[in-house]
Amino acid sequence: MVRKRKLSLTAERFSPAWWLEGARNFFWVAVITLLIWVYADLEMAEPREFTATLRLMLGKAQQTVIVGNTDTAVTFSAKGSKRAMTQFERWLADNEETIKIDVSGYNLGFYSMPAVQILSQSPDIIEHGLEVQTASPAALKFQIDRLESRKAPVRFDYVGATLAEGTGIDPHEVTVTIAASDWRRIDLQTDQPEILTTRRDLSTVRPGREETIQLPLVPSIGEVPVQLSHKAVTVTFQVVQRIETIAMAVPVSILSPVEWTTDGTWSEYVLQKKDPDIPWRAEITVTGAKKDLEQLDPEDVRALVVLTNGDKEPVASWLERAVDVRFPAELQLRLVGEEPTVQFKLVRRGE
Repeated sequence: MVRKRKLSLTAERFSPAWWLEGARNFFWVAVITLLIWVYADLEMAEPREFTATLRLMLGKAQQTVIVGNTDTAVTFSAKGSKRAMTQFERWLADNEETIKIDVSGYNLGFYSMPAVQILSQSPDIIEHGLEVQTASPAALKFQIDRLESRKAPVRFDYVGATLAEGTGIDPHEVTVTIAASDWRRIDLQTDQPEILTTRRDLSTVRPGREETIQLPLVPSIGEVPVQLSHKAVTVTFQVVQRIETIAMAVPVSILSPVEWTTDGTWSEYVLQKKDPDIPWRAEITVTGAKKDLEQLDPEDVRALVVLTNGDKEPVASWLERAVDVRFPAELQLRLVGEEPTVQFKLVRRGE
């Protein structure tokens, strides 16, 4: 005997069953609609602005270097889901607001690239599912150069004493590694680049006794930071005598081209000093052995301001020139700090 299936008929209109079935259908439609809106709200969000440090790096081991500043402060906007942006914001805070970009795949050369493009290459931004929209600064400029190593001598940088011959430095030279472009810049400034120890004041060291100290090296040549094969050296030295420092005022002489005495220049021009009430004297600080300082007279110091033909050209303000300071050759003395300067100009007579 086959059991017949009983088919449900549509409830009579406006009956309790009809209202119940309608309410049930409305409930599920409302639930599904609400879930759709919640999901859409989670997935769709307005672009959000972030501030971070963009750090260029060479992740792979190779003989290249990024020349210049590798860190750049950037402000950028990105879009994505609210959840993704919240997670990225948390990740950024956990990583000291720093986004690292590996540029080891780039060739040697200069680059100026849109910041949006560089940020979009960040694995951290890609993993969070964000799309970078804008960035400031708009472009990042950097250079990738090859590393070059050379040997450079080490010099003991000291004040406060004169030393006996035979000061020993171990090692006496170190390997210096920097970008090839930095070496070219250094070669234009000096024929013999050297690495200095940190400065040591020897004014309290007893003369006549051999001393051995270890000193850190300064990792730079001029203003160029460098990589060194050694961080410190051992210096063995002997103080012959302590030196002192004194300040004095010395007369300043004017040295002009010899033809000015016969071509009428001094008849046509007069030399004016910016501070006419202050005599042509320069304040200097001199250091040397006490016995040499005791023999030094201000009149023995040659302090010269050298004039040139170009100084006769009209100027809107004042010319500023360093005073060339020279001490008697028989005295072991030197100038402390930079050379003094004077301000002057040549003015036509009658003006």
